[in-house]
Amino acid sequence: MTSSQTVIQKRARRKYITYPFIFEMIKINSPLKKSYRNTFYCCKDVYSNEETVKTGRYLSKYCKNRWCLICASIRTAVLINAYKPILSEWKDKGFLTLTIRNCTAELLRKKIQEMNTVFYNAIQLDRALKKNSLKIKCVKKMEVTYSDKHKNYHPHFHIITETLEQAGYLLDYWFNHYSREEVDSQGQNIKKADDESMIELFKYFTKIVTKKKVIPPENLNEIFMAIRKMHTVRPFGFQVRLPEDEEEIEFNEESVDALDYDVYGWEQDLHDWVSKVTGEKLSGYDPSDKVKKWVEQFGVKNGN
Repeated sequence: MTSSQTVIQKRARRKYITYPFIFEMIKINSPLKKSYRNTFYCCKDVYSNEETVKTGRYLSKYCKNRWCLICASIRTAVLINAYKPILSEWKDKGFLTLTIRNCTAELLRKKIQEMNTVFYNAIQLDRALKKNSLKIKCVKKMEVTYSDKHKNYHPHFHIITETLEQAGYLLDYWFNHYSREEVDSQGQNIKKADDESMIELFKYFTKIVTKKKVIPPENLNEIFMAIRKMHTVRPFGFQVRLPEDEEEIEFNEESVDALDYDVYGWEQDLHDWVSKVTGEKLSGYDPSDKVKKWVEQFGVKNGN
């Protein structure tokens, strides 16, 4: 299998899972309904010619929404490429996890805002120490998961710090601010960071599916509403310039057709894009039994 085939097959897998998930999200009476609908049409058509087959850079329209598995994978790659040169220079970097106890949907956004405030105050206090300041440099990632067992939500931060000492300071501040009723000491963690930590940091901010079952759409909507217009990734103490990713730029379909591209339309029942001229499949993706079971849980089969 060529590298371009690997790229388009991975994308087909993400589209195959996203399709039924977002189909159910659209049914919810949510302020995000229009954005969910945009995700439904994300990569609906793919434009390909000999050049795209060689490079693996297939052209399409992207929704850029954080819950879209296709766009999230692009965003993850962009973040890793942008942060890696800086984080690789940190020889004693730490990987810190900060959490609070699970909360209800009604309190989720308020709790996340409070967590952001506490973290920001910790950074500001360190800067106020001037000569004694640790000059903290870190990148913070917000994540939210849903507990089907307890029917509540778990907001938490994953942070890579320039040094383990900086991670220790942030953890101490966290404990000093929150009571033991609000923060479980076992939920916090510090360890030495490595290259795998970067992948862990920049992965999806919430899980659409788990090992055994999908997250109910209503609960996913609660998470997406809670973090609406919030940054999920933020650097502190340094700046990162995120490049425009070519695959995220919208383009005019008529100009694409004029450049002799073959148009492939998504067919959920075939788990692939199919040429509108020849009927040929683009990726040849064949979902595993596990992925099929995930998709079936959403109750959307054969594109219906």
